Amino acid sequence: MAWFWWPPAVLLLIFLLFLIIPVSLEVRFLYRREENYLALQIKIWPGIKYRKIIPRIIGKTQAAPPKELPLPAKKAPLKEKLSRWRRLFKAAFPSLLFLLRRTKLHRVRWHTKVGLSDAYSTALAAGFLWGAKGFLLSVLYRLSSPLCLPDLVIVPDFRQPSFAVVFAATISVRPVYILLTGIKAGYLYLTSWSAA
Repeated sequence: MAWFWWPPAVLLLIFLLFLIIPVSLEVRFLYRREENYLALQIKIWPGIKYRKIIPRIIGKTQAAPPKELPLPAKKAPLKEKLSRWRRLFKAAFPSLLFLLRRTKLHRVRWHTKVGLSDAYSTALAAGFLWGAKGFLLSVLYRLSSPLCLPDLVIVPDFRQPSFAVVFAATISVRPVYILLTGIKAGYLYLTSWSAA
């Protein structure tokens, strides 16, 4: 009868390994006048990965409206919607902080090329972008566990109006932390709902 316990034990071992082996997410975003796309790649186990490329995420052509418009659904009052979103944010924020502190940043690359109609406006835009990038990445690096220095570049184009962005980042997190974050967020949301 000892053989009866082997399949559940093997399945339990595989599940525990799945929970502790880090899942890696690689994000690449490119925007320039000619093309733009978003590429996502998830590595679950060593050698197992899934890749998705979404072309032209900015500037898509609008789909034709349907011939017959459906009846509008009954909308909840704005105050009720705001109350729900506030409750959800209040419940999810500590959980997201828990997950962010256990997320490792392996690579952050953010290059921008900006050019406006004159040199003065281009210089102001470049300075604003340096400040915005520095602020956003300082918050991200403070909340997460960085393993690299950010690669930030801003190139002002004084010759012609232009704008281009290249962003690439690689993060990893263990699935057990994602599971605990979901449980914690659900518990906090239900307790906030019952307390209201």
